[in-house]
Amino acid sequence: MPPTAENVTYQQQGYSGNRGLRFEGSGQGNDQILRNGREEFSDSDSQSEHITNMTDNSQSNGYISDESKYRQEFFFKEPTVYSHRMFVRGAKIYSVLKQDPNEGSPYLRRKQLANAPIQPPVADEEFKDEIEKRKTYELAFAALKYQTILEAIAEESSFFSYHPEVKHDQSLVMVMLFDFQTRKFQHRSPFPDEELDEVCLEVERAILDFKIKLNACLARHRIKARAPSIEFLLPEQVRQQEENNKFQMPVYMWVNHHKTNLADVIHRLKEEGHEQVSCSVLDLKEKKFVVDHHCPDMLVFAPDAAQYLHGHPLVTSGHIVMQDKSSCLAPHSVKHLLNEEDDVIHVNMGSGLTTAHLSSLLKGSGSHIYAFGATCDVESYRVHHTFDHLGVRNIRMMSDSFMDVDTDDSRFKNVRVVLVTAECSKSGITNPVEFVISEGEDMKILRDLSLGESNSSRLGEFTSRHNFWLRQAMKMPKVQAIVYVTRSVFEAENDNVVLKAVEYMNMVQNKKAVPFRLVPPVLPFNGEEIENNEGIVGKFMKFKPSPKMNGCFVAVITREPEEVKETARDVIARAAAKGLMGNPPHKGEGAENGRRRRKSPKRIRGTTSAPNSVPAYQKHNISVSSPVSNYINSASRSPTRSSRMLIGARLHASQPRLVSPTSAQKPLKSLVPEYARVVKHPAPFR
Repeated sequence: MPPTAENVTYQQQGYSGNRGLRFEGSGQGNDQILRNGREEFSDSDSQSEHITNMTDNSQSNGYISDESKYRQEFFFKEPTVYSHRMFVRGAKIYSVLKQDPNEGSPYLRRKQLANAPIQPPVADEEFKDEIEKRKTYELAFAALKYQTILEAIAEESSFFSYHPEVKHDQSLVMVMLFDFQTRKFQHRSPFPDEELDEVCLEVERAILDFKIKLNACLARHRIKARAPSIEFLLPEQVRQQEENNKFQMPVYMWVNHHKTNLADVIHRLKEEGHEQVSCSVLDLKEKKFVVDHHCPDMLVFAPDAAQYLHGHPLVTSGHIVMQDKSSCLAPHSVKHLLNEEDDVIHVNMGSGLTTAHLSSLLKGSGSHIYAFGATCDVESYRVHHTFDHLGVRNIRMMSDSFMDVDTDDSRFKNVRVVLVTAECSKSGITNPVEFVISEGEDMKILRDLSLGESNSSRLGEFTSRHNFWLRQAMKMPKVQAIVYVTRSVFEAENDNVVLKAVEYMNMVQNKKAVPFRLVPPVLPFNGEEIENNEGIVGKFMKFKPSPKMNGCFVAVITREPEEVKETARDVIARAAAKGLMGNPPHKGEGAENGRRRRKSPKRIRGTTSAPNSVPAYQKHNISVSSPVSNYINSASRSPTRSSRMLIGARLHASQPRLVSPTSAQKPLKSLVPEYARVVKHPAPFR
C-alpha cells in the first residue's frame, strides 16, 4: 500500500496499533474513519466528556500523550454558529453589497456604487431579536471580506459546472461556503427547533459533496501566497481591523432625559444587582458600571454585558440608549455653546440618535433643532420612528438639502450653533457591524471597509463636500459657533478641512465682520490625559481607535470678538484728561486730540486695554455674557507670547518722555530709518 500523508505523519510520531488508532490506507478511508468518529460523538457534551476521559487515562498511565491532541483535532466537531434564517438573510445583504467585477471599470463601478444610496434589504421586523440581527450582519460582512477568495475557489474547482442547480443562488453559496471553510467543511448540526430551508439544504449537500476539491483550491492559494492561514490572504488593513475586532469594547449608554433622569436609572440598576464603581472602563466586569467623566449623562458597562443589556426594559422602552462614546462628544460640546432658547442646526443626522441625544441634553431650554440629511421617504420614516420611540418633540426635520438653504432665511434667525456630522471614510471605526446596527448608518460602510480601502480613494470627494458644508454654516450671520465631527483618522478629512475653511471665510468675508477662529472643546479632561495627548491635541479633540472606543475627531469654530484697538496717543490723551500728565489740557487741545484720534493710523490689533466704545457688531452678534464668549475665555485664559509682546510694546509707548528745554527748541529730527530714506540721484548727462 503506498504511503499517504497521514501514514507518514503518524509513523514519525511513533504511533503503533497498541497505543491507539493506526491510520492506514487512502485519504478516502481516513475520511470515513473521521466521519464515523464524528457520528459516534455527534453530541457536543458526550464528545467533550470522551475527550476529557481519554486525556485523564493517558495521564494516569504515567505520561501525557500527544494522541489526545490528535484525536481532539480529528474528532472535535466545530459548533454551529449560524441558522438557515441567518444564511438566507445574510445572502440578501451580501448580494446588495458585493462587488461585481464584470460590469465595466472597477473605478467607475466603485464611484457609481458610492453615490447610490443603499437601503437595508432586510427589514428589522424580519429578525427575531438583536442577537440574530448582529450575527446575520457579521456573516454578510465576513463573506464580503473573503469575496475574491471564495469566488476564485468556486471558479477554479468548477463548482457551479458540477452543481448547476445552485448557480442561481450564488450569494447564498458564497455565504455558506465561508461558514463551511471556517468549520473545516464539517457536517452542520441544526439548532434545536430550527426551521430548515430546502434551498439551504441543497447548497449544504453540494458543498459537502465537493469539499475535497474546494479545500484543495484553498490550500493552493495559501501555498502560493505563503499564508499560514486564510486570514493572511486578506489585505493588510482588513486583517488589522480583524485583530481590533477581537477586543470587545465597553458598552456605552446615555440617559434619555425626555423619559427619565440619571439618578432614577442608577437607582433602578442598583436594585437589580448592579454596582457603581470608580475604575477604568477596561477593568469593568460582570454587573459593574461607571459614569463617564467626559459625558456626565453616560453609563459604561463591561463588554460581556452587551447581550444582557440589549433586552433590558430600560433599553427597549427608550429610557437609556446604546450608542458609542465617539458619537456623544459632539452633542456635549454643542451644549456648552448655547443659551436659553438658542436653536441648533444638525447637518447629516444619519439615524437620528445623535440628534436625539442633543435634544435630550437641551430639554427644558426652549431650543429647537433643525435636522438635515433625510434624503428619501424610507429614511424619514425610520428617523421619525426613532424620535417617537425616544419621546423627542423639539426636532424639526428638513427635507431640502443644507447646501440649498438660504443663509438669511427667517426660520433660522435664532440659530446660534451648527453641528456638522461629516460623512467621512469611517477609518476610525473598529467594529463596523456594531456601528452600522447601533448608529443606523449607511450600509456602504461595510462594503468599503471590506475592501480594505477605507474610502481613501474618495478622500478628495469627502474633503470638498465637508468644506462646502462648513462654508455654508459660516455664511449664516447669526451663527456664533460650528462643531465639526468625523470618525476618521486621516488629517485630510480633519485638520486640513477645518483650517482651510476658516482661512477661506476670513479672507473673503467683509472686513467689518467678526472673524472665525478655532478653540479647543471645553470638556473635563484630567492632567494625565492632556500630557499624554489622550483626547486633546492642540485645539482639536482627537481619539484614536482603541479597545475603549472608536476613533473620532471634534473641532469647534467660533466667531472671534474683535478687540478694540487703541494707540499710545489715545492712552496719553486719556491720561492727560484725568490729570495724570501734569498740567490739564487747554480748551482747544481736547478737540485737537479728538481730531487726531479720528485721523490716527491703523491701530495694532491684539491689545487688551479697556475699550472706549463697543463696536456695532459686538452689540448685535456677540454678547459679553454669551456662552460663546465664556467658551473662548475658558479656552484661552493665558495670553500668548505674541500678545504679551504687543501689550509690552503698547505700555512702553504710552510712558511719558522727559524733554529738556534746549531740545524742545530744536526741531525734531526725522525718525525715518536709514534704509527707508529716498536718495536723489543726479540727473543723467545730456
